[in-house]
Amino acid sequence: MRVTKACFLVLFLLLSILLEPHLSNDLAEKNKMLLTLSEKSLRERKRKKAIIAVAGTVAAILAIAIAGIGIHRLKRKRLSIWDDLGSDADTILNNAIAHGIWNAKKKFKKEVVNIDRLLPSIGEIKELVREEFNYKNLDMNKFDQKQIEELCNFTLYSVRQSMLSFQRNVNFYS
Repeated sequence: MRVTKACFLVLFLLLSILLEPHLSNDLAEKNKMLLTLSEKSLRERKRKKAIIAVAGTVAAILAIAIAGIGIHRLKRKRLSIWDDLGSDADTILNNAIAHGIWNAKKKFKKEVVNIDRLLPSIGEIKELVREEFNYKNLDMNKFDQKQIEELCNFTLYSVRQSMLSFQRNVNFYS
């Protein structure tokens, strides 16, 4: 590694020494040219460079904006469960909650049991929701998956709250 760094340093110094006349002549010629030109032509050159810089900046901004708009328009938009399904989504949610409560009540015994052990897993809830989608002849893949995850999480939350209420009622009346 050290040898490579040393070789690069030597190579850089060698190239800078070899190319110095070309670089310095170019700079000297540019300085001579700037001194010989009139102020009017120098102003015109600066103005021309400024116009080119502004045009390049505007072109770059337009290209980025067009690319962003194109990506936004061409992006495949997922359908919302609640907007497109409406009452079907409500039915799917209610049936999944009812089925989850029924499964949890099957496991329930009269003694005090930790509710978290009775609840169906998130995988079971997803399977219930998938079955409800199939029962309604709907394609689950064309809807936003994040909304389906939220639907499953809300179903699990509702089942948990129902089982807590059920457990309180059983404990109260027994």
